[in-house]
Amino acid sequence: MEIQSYNLAIQYLQAERYEDAALILETMIKEYPLCTDVSWALGLLHVFSGFPQQALKQWKNLQAANHLSTRQMLEEKIPLYDELYQNYNQALHLIEAGEFHLAKNIFHNLLTFQAEIPLPVDFYHGYLLTLIVTGEDKGVLQEINQMPLYVKNSSVIRELKLLLEDYQSLEPNGVEKILFKKGWSKRLIIGSSLVTSLLMGGVGLRVFNQQKEISESKPVFRQHESPPKAEIFKKVTVGSKGQSEGQVKQPDSIDANSRLESSTKAGLSTYREGLTAFRNRDYRAAAAQMEKSLSLEPNEYFSDDAMFFLIESKQRLNEKEDIHFLYDRFFSQTSHHYVYSPYIDELLLGKAKLLNEEGNTKDSLPLLEKILTDYRQEWTSVEAMLLMNQIKAQDKS
Repeated sequence: MEIQSYNLAIQYLQAERYEDAALILETMIKEYPLCTDVSWALGLLHVFSGFPQQALKQWKNLQAANHLSTRQMLEEKIPLYDELYQNYNQALHLIEAGEFHLAKNIFHNLLTFQAEIPLPVDFYHGYLLTLIVTGEDKGVLQEINQMPLYVKNSSVIRELKLLLEDYQSLEPNGVEKILFKKGWSKRLIIGSSLVTSLLMGGVGLRVFNQQKEISESKPVFRQHESPPKAEIFKKVTVGSKGQSEGQVKQPDSIDANSRLESSTKAGLSTYREGLTAFRNRDYRAAAAQMEKSLSLEPNEYFSDDAMFFLIESKQRLNEKEDIHFLYDRFFSQTSHHYVYSPYIDELLLGKAKLLNEEGNTKDSLPLLEKILTDYRQEWTSVEAMLLMNQIKAQDKS
């Protein structure tokens, strides 16, 4: 066994740098699957990370007396974790329904157990994101500072903290600081590397499935990474007229649902690929992927995001001949994902700027006036006022 690597992993564990420890231990357990020390350390990592079920699975072959006593104490906590995971899933369900305040309350209640047991970083992440979306972003940095060290050390929380600090320090055009607007949080979260965010079908990098698998007659819970929302929330049994509960659905119904789920999953996957390309400044690839996503799913919860980043990509490619059509296409959509999209005022501003560059101030001014009327508390209103004053000054000269 590589003693230096193992000792470094233990140091990371002691420093509550669990992601760094996991990189080493998960590699070592593949090379030394029968090594008791590595297996024990990896199990402890799962415990400290809020996943005792994974620890029990890792320790199933350890027979030392101290190992068995620890496993027994851990098994007593499984029902509590089971309940907490169910509550977490309920919060995800509320997010799906747009009930962000109720989801925030559930996340807050989950965190009250942090003094009793280690909790997954996802619980904290979900709470912070719902604070942002419900307009309570001013206290998020303070909340982060009060969280356990392993949470603050996690990459997803560090990145969120940096994003908050960056956005809250912006001072464009000498005006007062831009804070988060209603909906600006979605641009922050989706435009960042937090690919799986609470407005994209799940908070954090994990969801918890309560289906039990049998291992030595002990309850162990399976954990999946980022499944589609349809899989997270679908009922185990489906009741309908003339169909008893638990009865197998007709094949054509199953096929239709399967095709719908497959299309949504493909649209979301393609959107995410486009978003990655956009972050990497490969705007041509980003535009192609966003267009493909919209062709697969034009009216899903991520579709307004795909349209927004398609427009942004076209702007950066200076393909302005397509942008007018895309602006009009966005504004003509009747789906509530577009009607209540947080991008509307930013797109209004973008179209107004484009019209002004083309010398069409007549059509630009109504868009600026709409921003000043409907979004006067937002950062876009500052930009709109500056542009409007510029147009009026040009008209006088």
